[in-house]
Amino acid sequence: MRRQRWHTSVPIVDMLEVTARGLHERGFSRIALFGTRFTIETEFGALDAFDVIPPRPQEIDEIHRVYLELATAGHTSAANVDALREIGRAIQRRDRVDAVVLAGTDLNLIFDEASPGFPAFDCASAHISTILDRATRS
Repeated sequence: MRRQRWHTSVPIVDMLEVTARGLHERGFSRIALFGTRFTIETEFGALDAFDVIPPRPQEIDEIHRVYLELATAGHTSAANVDALREIGRAIQRRDRVDAVVLAGTDLNLIFDEASPGFPAFDCASAHISTILDRATRS
């Protein structure tokens, strides 16, 4: 019996390019990042066109801790969600950022761009939307 092969083409889309384009289109220039410690400390790799403001060291510790919990357990407590909301609001007030980039794919388990309580850009959602858009145009 011969197997039928399905050939599908999923476009390769660079998440950093999508993120940079989305931030630029929304007029964001001064941003902060939420994600793993590595993501925050390396400024997500390639956002040179933006003024990336790092959270304070204790904020990075907390963001990283909650993110790892989300990534390993798939959920977190309401208290942890509230802690991230407070950090995001504090960064926005203190550092006058235009938006916090949700630079970790697991963050969309607790936030979308409308729900965190501070201006946010969800890079995972933007990436997925771009992939779907390109895949359906073919």
